[in-house]
Amino acid sequence: MRTIFVMALMMFGAYYAILSAFGGILLYLWVAYFRPESWVWNVALVRSLNLSLLAGAYVVLRAPMAAQANYRMNLRTILLFSVIFLATLSTLTSSHATVQSAVYQDFMKALIITYLLSALTTTPRQMRLALLVIAFSLGFENAKQGWANLLLNPGGKNSNPVASLGDENDIAVGLFMVAPVFFGLARTATRQWEKRLHQFMGVGVAYRALSTYSRGGFLSAGMMIAMYIARSKYRVRSAIFATVITAGLLSVLPDAFWARMQTISVDESEMESSSAGRVHFWRVATVMANDNPILGVGVFGYEQAFDTYDFMGGLYGKKRAVHSSWFGMLAEMGYPGIVLFLTVLGLGVAGCEAAIKRAKKGDLSAELGEYAIAIQTGLAVFCIGGSFVTFQYREIVWHWIGLSMAVHNMAVPAEAPAALKVNLPPRFARNRGLDAPSPATPSPVWRRG
Repeated sequence: MRTIFVMALMMFGAYYAILSAFGGILLYLWVAYFRPESWVWNVALVRSLNLSLLAGAYVVLRAPMAAQANYRMNLRTILLFSVIFLATLSTLTSSHATVQSAVYQDFMKALIITYLLSALTTTPRQMRLALLVIAFSLGFENAKQGWANLLLNPGGKNSNPVASLGDENDIAVGLFMVAPVFFGLARTATRQWEKRLHQFMGVGVAYRALSTYSRGGFLSAGMMIAMYIARSKYRVRSAIFATVITAGLLSVLPDAFWARMQTISVDESEMESSSAGRVHFWRVATVMANDNPILGVGVFGYEQAFDTYDFMGGLYGKKRAVHSSWFGMLAEMGYPGIVLFLTVLGLGVAGCEAAIKRAKKGDLSAELGEYAIAIQTGLAVFCIGGSFVTFQYREIVWHWIGLSMAVHNMAVPAEAPAALKVNLPPRFARNRGLDAPSPATPSPVWRRG
C-alpha cells in the first residue's frame, strides 16, 4: 500500500514536471524532503530509480526553456556562484579530496538547485507552492510523530532519524526552520479548515523538534517564538497565543529534559564534557583556518583533518565533527568562505526585510510579506541552532537562501531601461510640458496567482 501511495505521488509530480520547469523543481523538492525510499518496503526499487538525480538533471535541462524565469545577475547571484567556485577550488586542493567527493557533489547540487529555485519562483503563488511542498514533504511524518508522542507518550524523547536532516540535533534545527512556514501558510489560507490544518501541522512539528531534547533546538525554539511575536501585526495577542501554546508543550516535558537544558552555559568551568568538547572542536577549527586561511581544508574536510590538528592528543576522540556551521565553514573554506557565507545569509535576511516593509506599505501583497517573514524566521533559527551543529551544507539552509533571493526579486523588480533623454533649452521644454515632473511609476502589486 505504501508503495502504491509513493508511486502515485511520484506520477503526480512527474506530470506537473513535464508541464513546466517550476513543476520540475517542485518534484525535486518533494524527493529531497519526503525521501520516498524511506516510505516503501522495497527500498531497492525506489533507489534504483535515482529520483533525486533524475529530477535535478531534468530541472537543469528544462530551466533554460522556462518562459517566466528570472535569471537576474545581481550581487546575490554573484555571491552564490562565488561559493560554488570557492568550494570547488577548496576541495580540489584538499589532501582528502577523494573522501570528500560525495559530500562535495551533494553540496554542488544544493547550490545549483538554490539558484534555479530563486530564478523559477517568480510569483507569490509559486512561492506558496514551493513552501507547501517543502513543509508537507518534511513535516507530514514529523508532525504525525510529534502529535502521537504528545498524546501517547507526553514528555518522551524521540530519537528517530530524519533522512534529509540527520541526528536529533540537526532534526531540531531543521524542523524549527519549517514550523514558521506552517504558521505563515496558516495566516495566508483562504479557508478555515486549511488554516487549522497548517496550525495543527506547525504545532506537531514544533513538539517533534522539542522532543529531541536538543539544547541547540531549545535555543532555536526561543528564536522562533521571539521572531513570531516581533513580526506579528497584533503583538499582544500573538504573545498570549505563543505563551499558551509554549507553556502547554513545555509542561509535559519531564525533569530529564530540563536537566539537560540546564547544562547550557557560557562558563567553561560549568560545562559538561560534551559542551566542553564542542569548545575544543571550535578551537581546532580556528587552528585549521589559520594554517589554511584562503581555501581551508576542503568541503567536509574537518573530520579528516581533525587528528592532525588536535592539540589535545585525542582527549575527545578521533575524527570528530566540528559541531558548528560557522567554525565548520571557517575551517573548511577558509576566511573567504566564512565571509561569503555570512554575507549571503545577511543579504537573505535583508531581502526578506525589504519585502516585509513593502508589504506593510501596501506596495506588495500581504501574502508575499507573510512568506518573507516565514523565510526570515527560518534563517534566524538557523543562525542560532546552526551554531551548535554541522549544518552549513544541508539543502534546507541553501533552499531558504534561494527562496529569500526569489522574495527579493519580487520585492525589488528589475528596472526597465531608462528612456532616451533629450536635452532641450528650458523654453522648449516648458512649452512642450517636458519640465513638469513626471508621475512616479506605480510599484507593481503582486497578486496571488
